[in-house]
Amino acid sequence: MIFRWFINKFLAWSKKTQPSSAIITEHIPYMALDDYCRVEIVPVENDTHILKVFKEIEEHSDTNFDGFGYKEMYEIGALPESTVNEELRLDYLDKLLSDKGFIAASKINYDGQINDAGTYSIRAYGFPNFTIFIEGEEEFAKRIWLSITGIIIHVWQMDVLSKTLWQLGEEGQLLLVDWATSKLYDLRNADDVSAFLFQYWK
Repeated sequence: MIFRWFINKFLAWSKKTQPSSAIITEHIPYMALDDYCRVEIVPVENDTHILKVFKEIEEHSDTNFDGFGYKEMYEIGALPESTVNEELRLDYLDKLLSDKGFIAASKINYDGQINDAGTYSIRAYGFPNFTIFIEGEEEFAKRIWLSITGIIIHVWQMDVLSKTLWQLGEEGQLLLVDWATSKLYDLRNADDVSAFLFQYWK
């Protein structure tokens, strides 16, 4: 609660009129295959399973590191509950992100190959330093993940990102999982949202 109070006070004190640089022309987000679902948004029903996987990853790392690298890679596998099962609709996400000011990309750089958004059923929204990728299955979202390629330096952007992630978590009952760091964030909790985003704040 104290952390949330501090963040709210900070934003209220620092917030200025959105600068002209915030009116961003369309960019082409880069979708690296290595980053596919590395920072993933998933239904809350997966929380126990995710914590179990975190423990297995730690144990696997301890037993497979030979001093130079890992002898075997740990495969995370499918989660028990997906956003398709929860019927998280693409049109809902389209409207939420557009209303919040996220830019819908018309093209995506798929690991070096530029194609129209929608190729491989993937769409993207965001800014040059922060992209939300959505993989669709019919009218529902199959996978949602983030790609953060730079620091967050504008207060207005921090405000937009925090409010968007919190609303998405609250309305969709969603968590954010960072598989690379084995950290889990409850997007329904404003403190968790702030804790995640402030890693990228300058």
